[in-house]
Amino acid sequence: MNGDLDNAIVNFENAFAYAPDSIKTKEMLLKALVEKSMRYYFKKDYNRALPFLERAYRLAPGRDNLKEMY
Repeated sequence: MNGDLDNAIVNFENAFAYAPDSIKTKEMLLKALVEKSMRYYFKKDYNRALPFLERAYRLAPGRDNLKEMY
Protein backbone atom coordinates (compact mmCIF):
# COMPACT_ATOMS: atom_id res chain seq x y z
CA MET A 1 0.00 0.00 0.00
CA ASN A 2 2.84 2.38 0.81
CA GLY A 3 4.28 2.01 -2.69
CA ASP A 4 0.90 2.82 -4.15
CA LEU A 5 0.81 6.08 -2.24
CA ASP A 6 4.35 6.92 -3.33
CA ASN A 7 3.38 6.29 -6.94
CA ALA A 8 0.22 8.34 -6.52
CA ILE A 9 2.24 11.29 -5.21
CA VAL A 10 4.62 11.11 -8.17
CA ASN A 11 1.72 10.88 -10.61
CA PHE A 12 -0.18 13.76 -9.02
CA GLU A 13 2.97 15.90 -8.94
CA ASN A 14 3.51 15.23 -12.65
CA ALA A 15 -0.12 16.00 -13.44
CA PHE A 16 0.02 19.17 -11.35
CA ALA A 17 3.20 20.31 -13.12
CA TYR A 18 1.42 19.79 -16.44
CA ALA A 19 -1.82 21.50 -15.33
CA PRO A 20 -1.09 23.75 -12.32
CA ASP A 21 -4.51 25.40 -12.59
CA SER A 22 -6.34 22.12 -12.05
CA ILE A 23 -8.01 22.37 -8.66
CA LYS A 24 -8.90 18.69 -8.63
CA THR A 25 -5.30 17.64 -9.29
CA LYS A 26 -4.04 19.99 -6.58
CA GLU A 27 -6.57 18.60 -4.09
CA MET A 28 -5.61 15.01 -4.87
CA LEU A 29 -1.91 15.84 -4.49
CA LEU A 30 -2.58 17.58 -1.19
CA LYS A 31 -4.58 14.61 0.06
CA ALA A 32 -1.83 12.16 -0.88
CA LEU A 33 0.90 14.28 0.73
CA VAL A 34 -1.06 14.68 3.96
CA GLU A 35 -1.88 10.96 4.02
CA LYS A 36 1.80 10.08 3.63
CA SER A 37 2.76 12.55 6.33
CA MET A 38 0.14 11.18 8.71
CA ARG A 39 1.29 7.59 8.19
CA TYR A 40 4.76 8.55 9.35
CA TYR A 41 3.39 10.74 12.13
CA PHE A 42 1.35 7.90 13.63
CA LYS A 43 4.47 5.75 13.58
CA LYS A 44 6.18 8.57 15.51
CA ASP A 45 8.61 8.99 12.61
CA TYR A 46 8.38 12.77 12.64
CA ASN A 47 11.53 13.36 10.60
CA ARG A 48 10.01 11.49 7.68
CA ALA A 49 6.54 13.00 8.15
CA LEU A 50 7.65 16.62 8.04
CA PRO A 51 8.87 16.83 4.41
CA PHE A 52 5.49 15.63 3.10
CA LEU A 53 3.64 18.08 5.31
CA GLU A 54 5.96 20.89 4.19
CA ARG A 55 5.25 20.08 0.54
CA ALA A 56 1.51 20.15 1.22
CA TYR A 57 1.84 23.44 3.09
CA ARG A 58 3.75 25.02 0.20
CA LEU A 59 0.91 24.04 -2.14
CA ALA A 60 -1.80 25.49 0.11
CA PRO A 61 -0.31 27.83 2.75
CA GLY A 62 -3.69 29.37 3.53
CA ARG A 63 -5.27 26.11 4.67
CA ASP A 64 -6.00 26.33 8.38
CA ASN A 65 -5.86 22.55 8.87
CA LEU A 66 -2.37 22.44 7.36
CA LYS A 67 -1.26 25.36 9.50
CA GLU A 68 -2.39 23.51 12.61
CA MET A 69 -0.58 20.34 11.58
CA TYR A 70 2.57 22.23 10.64
